[in-house]
Amino acid sequence: MRNKDVEKRIKNAVRSYSRNNFDNILRQCDKQKGDVIIMKKRNNLKKILSVAAALIVLVAVVMVGAGIYNDNTAVTYIGLDVNPSLQLKVNSADKVVDVVALNDDARELLAGLDLKGTDTNVALHAVIGALVKNGHLNDRSNSVLVSVDGKDALTVEKSVMAKLDELLAATELGGGAVIGVVVADDDDQAEILANKHGISEGKAELILAIVKRNPEMLADQLATLSINELSVLLSSNKVDNSAVDKSGSASTDAYISREAALKVALDHASLTREQVTDLEVELDLKGGVMVYDVDYDFQGMDYEHIINATTGQIVRCKHKQHDDDSHTQLKPAFTAQEARDIALAHAKVELANARDLDVELDRKNGLDVYEVEFEAGGLEYEYRINAQTKEIITSKYKGEHKTESTQKVISVQQAKDAALAHAGVDPATVVGYFSELDNEDGRQVYDIEFYCDGYEYDYEIDAVSGDILKHEKEAERKPTASAAPEQTPSQSTQGRISVQDARDNALAHAGLTSADIKGFECELDRENGKEVYEIEFRSGSFEYDYEVDAQTGEILKSEKDIDD
Repeated sequence: MRNKDVEKRIKNAVRSYSRNNFDNILRQCDKQKGDVIIMKKRNNLKKILSVAAALIVLVAVVMVGAGIYNDNTAVTYIGLDVNPSLQLKVNSADKVVDVVALNDDARELLAGLDLKGTDTNVALHAVIGALVKNGHLNDRSNSVLVSVDGKDALTVEKSVMAKLDELLAATELGGGAVIGVVVADDDDQAEILANKHGISEGKAELILAIVKRNPEMLADQLATLSINELSVLLSSNKVDNSAVDKSGSASTDAYISREAALKVALDHASLTREQVTDLEVELDLKGGVMVYDVDYDFQGMDYEHIINATTGQIVRCKHKQHDDDSHTQLKPAFTAQEARDIALAHAKVELANARDLDVELDRKNGLDVYEVEFEAGGLEYEYRINAQTKEIITSKYKGEHKTESTQKVISVQQAKDAALAHAGVDPATVVGYFSELDNEDGRQVYDIEFYCDGYEYDYEIDAVSGDILKHEKEAERKPTASAAPEQTPSQSTQGRISVQDARDNALAHAGLTSADIKGFECELDRENGKEVYEIEFRSGSFEYDYEVDAQTGEILKSEKDIDD
């Protein structure tokens, strides 16, 4: 800067300073009115001029310093997530005053970039170029999340999104998906979620928007997904659009096609496209994994196939009778994450110890319910929780229990076998079976209940020794004088088909024989006003679940899951 320009700025600064402070000086003088001030005449003109010059320099420094301070003050914060995750701090002149790496990938990306002092658009151009060059943006992952906080956040968000659309279109990718969110200053929930998982608040805002639209999804599982996976869910209408802006299309090249997923489902059911109605094929999230959810109707039955979107493997398949509730919109009063926490607390299982955790929102007997499943300590837990009241409707577990004690407990099956042997009951005639591992006075015990030929049996069995501690047998109903003669296991009881017949129907539907299965369990229950047999068994690497009409033997529902 030329000396003349410096002198002009100092002169203007001093004049401005004098004008702005003249009234204040007069007020200070007014306070001294009436006081006698003794002045001594001294010839210090030179000293006075020196002090004045020093004051002028001081004012100049203050003014110049103030200008520098304003240039370095960020007023807007622009987050960019792919992964990597980084933040641009921008001043009122649209210049980048700082760049913050939010994770290790971003630190590596920014190592060769010096973006301070550049225009925002120049910085965006450099970042997108580096993301493409380093392979973070590619044909299989082409989505960018923009999150803006600070001054004119909404306007800046739209401007940055438009610029990124332009930049992505100019790359070898030929375009991509850009998601935009505005970070709310008072959103404690987003901040807590971000801190918990080490993600940006922008990503946390996007996750909360997904959960708001899909309360059966778990925020903890969504936090592990990539921005492109979240973008795919957005494309599948899985996000509350009132809180999120989006442009472009997310890449699905990492997954099999919708047509391929549909073919897997129809081939499994031995059906053709022309035979089914109300067909829906949608990318979804189940158990923290991206899947295709294939739903359709066939001859009055609702079919659902869950197919791993990456491998094309069938994760789950089920069908049930069509009813008026099947297409009713579910409206839970709380989220799946809360339902999960209720189940874990009841089971006394820490989240870190739960595996294969899955939560689904469904309708049972006219109620919206959360179905929560997980494994822990050698047990498989299943819960049904009222989605309005948080009440636990049913809870059960199965498998071999492992405790921290040095005493090893017997398995549920061993306890069941001991009870049936003591009662002299054929396992094929048992209905309404229930078991629970409990602690009574410091002793691990199994509570076993089952029904057979009109009687209810209750057993308490030592979970370590297998000893029978307590047993009861009482009539399920009072017999009449004209009671029917004793029936064989293959005959029906109270108008029901036998457990053996229900099992045979399920095995025939699955294309299996009794020699092919293990872990058979059957329980009598009531669904939609009718008695049903709930049957479970395993074969090979799959677990099968059936609901069989206890009166007619008709298969009402079937599921086939991978047995982990």
